[in-house]
Amino acid sequence: HQHQAELLEQGLCYLQSARPAGAPHSHSALPLSLFNKYAAFTPQWYAETEPFGKTAQAIRSELEASEAESFLISSEELFRFPSLPEAVLVKAREDFSRLLADYEVAVIMYVREPLSFAKSWYNQINKSPLPCGRFSNFVYYLQHTYMNPEVNARFWRKMFGDDALIIRPYTSNPDKHIDAFLALMGITSSMPAAAKTDRINPGRNEGSLEADRLAKVYSLSSIAEREVFLRSDALKSTAAIAELKQKIDTINTRFNKFCDDEGLTGMRSKLTLEEILVHEEKVNQRLVQPGWHLRRFHYRAVNHPTAVKLINFVKRLKA
Repeated sequence: HQHQAELLEQGLCYLQSARPAGAPHSHSALPLSLFNKYAAFTPQWYAETEPFGKTAQAIRSELEASEAESFLISSEELFRFPSLPEAVLVKAREDFSRLLADYEVAVIMYVREPLSFAKSWYNQINKSPLPCGRFSNFVYYLQHTYMNPEVNARFWRKMFGDDALIIRPYTSNPDKHIDAFLALMGITSSMPAAAKTDRINPGRNEGSLEADRLAKVYSLSSIAEREVFLRSDALKSTAAIAELKQKIDTINTRFNKFCDDEGLTGMRSKLTLEEILVHEEKVNQRLVQPGWHLRRFHYRAVNHPTAVKLINFVKRLKA
């Protein structure tokens, strides 16, 4: 989004519409306002109140007013669609299709290896001022649809047709990723190397993650609320561990089959119970304790409706 002028010179418009305050570099207000319309769960950081109809109208007006040959809508939140209940999914698909009627649509979908995906997302949610659970608990409660690229591929193909979906493996190499992405749209990258390595959303320091996480947990006034985040339901019993292992096996089977079917040569899931526990020991070190002044400090965010929503959501999952 920092190079809109250069992209526009080559006929590609990076839309100004649908950019939420919490993520102004993306068009996340498009999918998330649609989720709000149907009372679906949205991430903690999303606090926009603009209805989907108004967001859609702004996008449509910008599309019709622009002289660009092609347009780019980009958001990681688009991958959440398959997590919606089927009845809601049908309505959401109709709304989305209606918005882009009369336009030829290509969907570029990047596939990320499950272990890498889980580590990255856990790092991301720990940037929030709200408390988070341990890594094993995060994986234990993570929806299957988030780790199964096949359901996403099926969703977009059903909406725009088989030929509309372009699937590529995710790479963390900035130069290769950006150049390959632009090439798919017929754009020749003219950005200097330094610009390609700019980080719009850098990962947080994992070395300080646990101390910060515990400070947010101990800021909760209720001991029962703290327990939600301090212990891992995934490791509380042999039955829970067996359930986690079964989930891992299911994720791996589905992911590897999808990669084989789609010709993603060499992509294999690295998600194992051992890898989860090793990473948890890295980011949730058991020897780390917050200072007593941090334990007494009460985050203002805890009394925010979003914090209450998160705590109640976790409690419902446990129930």
